[in-house]
Amino acid sequence: MRPADREKRRIADDLEEPAAAARRLAEKLGLEPYDVNYWIVDNDEMNELIAYGGFQTRYPHWRWGMQYDRQRKQNRYLGGKAFEIVNNDDPAHAFLQESNTLADQKAVITHVEAHSDFFANNQWFGMFRDDPDAAAMLERHAETIGEHMADPDVERSEVEAFVDSVLCLEDNVDQHHVYEERPLDGDGDVDGPDVEETLEELGLSEEVSAAIFDEEWLDDNREEGETPTVPAEPEPDLLAFLREHGKRYDEDAEKAVEFEEWQVDVLDCLRREAYYFAPQKMTKVMNEGWACVAPDTLTFTEDGLIPMEDVVDSHVSVSDGDQKRRVYDSNVIPDHETVTVQTRRGFELTGSNNHRIRLPDGSWVRLDELSQGDEIAISGGNGVWPTEYAPVDWDNPTNTTLQDVADEAGVSLWTVMRYRETGQARKSEAIETALTEYDGENQSVAQRDPIRIPNEVTEDLGRFLGLLIGDGHVSVASKQVGFTTASREYAEEFATLATELFSIEPSLEEQGSRWRVYLYSANLVNFLREECDLPGGKSAAKKTIPSKILRSPKPVVAEFLTGSSTPTATLENRGQSSARRARN
Repeated sequence: MRPADREKRRIADDLEEPAAAARRLAEKLGLEPYDVNYWIVDNDEMNELIAYGGFQTRYPHWRWGMQYDRQRKQNRYLGGKAFEIVNNDDPAHAFLQESNTLADQKAVITHVEAHSDFFANNQWFGMFRDDPDAAAMLERHAETIGEHMADPDVERSEVEAFVDSVLCLEDNVDQHHVYEERPLDGDGDVDGPDVEETLEELGLSEEVSAAIFDEEWLDDNREEGETPTVPAEPEPDLLAFLREHGKRYDEDAEKAVEFEEWQVDVLDCLRREAYYFAPQKMTKVMNEGWACVAPDTLTFTEDGLIPMEDVVDSHVSVSDGDQKRRVYDSNVIPDHETVTVQTRRGFELTGSNNHRIRLPDGSWVRLDELSQGDEIAISGGNGVWPTEYAPVDWDNPTNTTLQDVADEAGVSLWTVMRYRETGQARKSEAIETALTEYDGENQSVAQRDPIRIPNEVTEDLGRFLGLLIGDGHVSVASKQVGFTTASREYAEEFATLATELFSIEPSLEEQGSRWRVYLYSANLVNFLREECDLPGGKSAAKKTIPSKILRSPKPVVAEFLTGSSTPTATLENRGQSSARRARN
């Protein structure tokens, strides 16, 4: 045994007990990882494994050498170091860097056990869990593609070029469904026989064809109607589509013909590998450890700014600050240690202590590693906006009337009124049952004048809410909405919007240097409080942005903001003079 191999064996022996202890700890904490085989490798072997995606054998291709060279240069010139690499298999295989200190090795082993648990229990990895035997599968693929490259009847350059072409589409598989074998298309041409091709097969001369089967005849005999689409339904798995319908161009025949057998083999191998590696690409961040934010954290999505708990429930697409991203998985961690940070301008975030945020230089740092005075990068939704108006789900409250009671009991209104006075009527039991709901309601609600309620939050309603937030108030006690401004123009605009939106006749008064608008309507007060989240009473001085506005398209938000920031608006500046950091 070479000295280098003896050193690796010594390190491996020293790590047997730490590995066993890490497994006991993982099981004590409720994890259920695959068994893990640990291997000690040197730096060059680690670079090879990383280039190969965590495995020792892959099919011949130039990209492995490129990835190896990049990893080697990264280690040499950028100071990077890979402590371990672990693959998804049962049992899993983890390769540890021999240069790790003993403390590093112990930490890395516990990290690997968590990876193995993730492989065994994550939904995405579960789609490829049925006896994956990944190492053996990749070795078979390497042999298959290698044999085709070595076949004297096949040009090696053609195989390499075909592999390059397929790899351009390797991420275009259906990551959300379990891998399944796809047979070659045996249903024939979807469009039916081609008239021109059929005539060509008859071997007729050009003169005969031109005389008998002219253009008019061809037009009459072509299939009428819309040409069927291929495939009939959208196919997210482009490699499967190629497998079933793909052709190769034959230069001699000058037309598309069926794939060669070796091309089908290569396509099958690379498609299966694409499905195997897809979960690793989709869970790259979460596989390194869950990090999360508080449920009420507002998040930029295609439905507007909505709480993270709604994102978890609906998996709506979100903005990552640069572009829109689809949410493909989520997790809820109860009772996790959290950290709250607040910027000088009042932006606040509460997240798990291991949640990472970006710094101005592009690097990332955990929340619990931040200190007062540190700078962080803040970005918006970068153009991700809702495309439809937010719906309004509120109606004027109504009450059961005596006519409703009469209709339900099957008697006249006069009979109901007499029964209420005398307690006697032929259908007294039916009337009494119908009166139960009538007598149990607050009849004062029926006395309120109904108002018009918009079906959705339009630009006009956004403007009205902005003006109200900036210089208005909602009084629950006096059942009125008030607006005060030094500008007659804004006062008249607010009054006009109230009339157009709610069909309310406003009261417009000049009081000294101020103009005041009053809207007397209990229903409007309830609408603004219940549907638009506006505070009332003493809390009316607290300025908030209604959730309906947060879920609105850009033009509506723009009208709200311009309304709330009019020259006389008093929208509260909630920015703080210093940053703070607190633990919960």
